Amino acid sequence: MSLKKNLTAEPQRTERKAGNIRGGLAIFRILGELRASAVNPVFLIFVSLAFFSCAASIRNSEAVRSDTNFRMLRPERAALLARDFAAGLTQNISGADENDLAVLYAKEAALGESEAHFIAAIQRSPELLEVFLNLGRLYYLCEEPELMKKVYSALAENPAIPGSVIHAAGVGIFQNFRSEEAVGIISALVYSTRPNLESALWLGNYYMNTAEYSSALRYYHRALELNSRSSEALFGLGHIAYLANDFARAAEYFKLAWNYGSREENLPYFTADSYFRLRLLPEAMDIIQKLPADKKSEIIAELQGKILLTMDYFADLSPILRPFPADAQSRLLRSWFGDADVKERTEILKEFINMY
Repeated sequence: MSLKKNLTAEPQRTERKAGNIRGGLAIFRILGELRASAVNPVFLIFVSLAFFSCAASIRNSEAVRSDTNFRMLRPERAALLARDFAAGLTQNISGADENDLAVLYAKEAALGESEAHFIAAIQRSPELLEVFLNLGRLYYLCEEPELMKKVYSALAENPAIPGSVIHAAGVGIFQNFRSEEAVGIISALVYSTRPNLESALWLGNYYMNTAEYSSALRYYHRALELNSRSSEALFGLGHIAYLANDFARAAEYFKLAWNYGSREENLPYFTADSYFRLRLLPEAMDIIQKLPADKKSEIIAELQGKILLTMDYFADLSPILRPFPADAQSRLLRSWFGDADVKERTEILKEFINMY
């Protein structure tokens, strides 16, 4: 017998066409007095239930039914729970039970009932992080992004769950290739009443990696609002300015990042190159000369050669070349002089002849 038929004790169950969602829409608000209450730590009240419908096609129902990301809290009790619920034995049902019932309904594509039980689980046990994630996942699969965002906003304001735990959950979801949900969770933390610096930096880095620089800029600035000495945010802002060819602004941000102890691997190169492009050659060379030998990579050597050649076109670059193997030396010489100059200058041509 179908599990959906076993779970018929749900009062006010509504009829639906295949694939359409009709269930309880969570309309919630933050109650500051409850958030501060030692008697009842529940911060969230679902002040009304209303039917909602979306253009949830059969595709949505099948996506929910087949999804493996819904998490049951006590899966070993699933069969017993379904039987007891069908028999009307619900007096002692817990928030974890409500969550697991919601997952069972989701597996049967009974989307409205699934939603209602997730909401009931949050009302009973707001400390259960998994329930918020499950409900957000349900809305995501049903193509209801605004409802998903509301769930994550409520989660971010939930005093029963530490912000660091919520952030870690978002990162874990991202690592599970669910980037839209992860960004929704983490961004909710950034602008909550208990903003999280780590989340702002994570989002700045995320949008840098996806080349969405205006968004990255926004979150790096938000990180500086939370900590004006954040070297990671300062480096991020400098990197964006560098990519925009605003080398003066980039150099300012990079200098501040240095001052606040940044250990970013690319900071020496970007700072020195910014100074080089501003024709602040002594400052650029000073940064490179202070680097330990194991930090002088090929790209640093290339920049060092360009600086020296700008200062003196006939400078001796052999000390820069010496630590590198032949193929790297060839690349460096071509980057400094180009093929035409190599042919014109016999001493460089000899270097090439000796290499091949």
